Amino acid sequence: MISKRIFIKAAHDNYARLAAYISNPGPRGEKILFNWSAGCVGGDNYQENIAEVLDVQALNTRTQKSKTYHLVVSFRPEDERQLTPEIFQAIEEKMAQALGYQDHQRHCGVHKDTANIHMHVAYNMISIELSHSVRGCVKSTLFQEIINAIQVRQSTNGH
Repeated sequence: MISKRIFIKAAHDNYARLAAYISNPGPRGEKILFNWSAGCVGGDNYQENIAEVLDVQALNTRTQKSKTYHLVVSFRPEDERQLTPEIFQAIEEKMAQALGYQDHQRHCGVHKDTANIHMHVAYNMISIELSHSVRGCVKSTLFQEIINAIQVRQSTNGH
């Protein structure tokens, strides 16, 4: 297993585009094996969770840096038969924990469009629960603002 961060310049940071790439099946459906999202308040809907991440990122107007972390984890071809969706999710959870993003929103997908099966993960680097102006010391109202935004979006969409 080899992991690599794909750096994103702030000017090119587009979480929605990356999450769409991660879930893109390719022209003949050969690219993606499966995808999921985690750490989102709104449930398991991949597309709705992209909107949730964008809401969170939009609330942070202070940072001038990229708000998205793109991780690629590649596996050896001989390991492919042993890798199940549950194992991929467990590996992603361990990676998130190691990076300090276990409580962050993320979109994940497993691709098989190269010689090596690989997993893409888009992490929202903006925490939905903590104010980063005081590094993890003060709870903010950001979490409640996100809940309110999700409820408004769901009520306007007929949910």
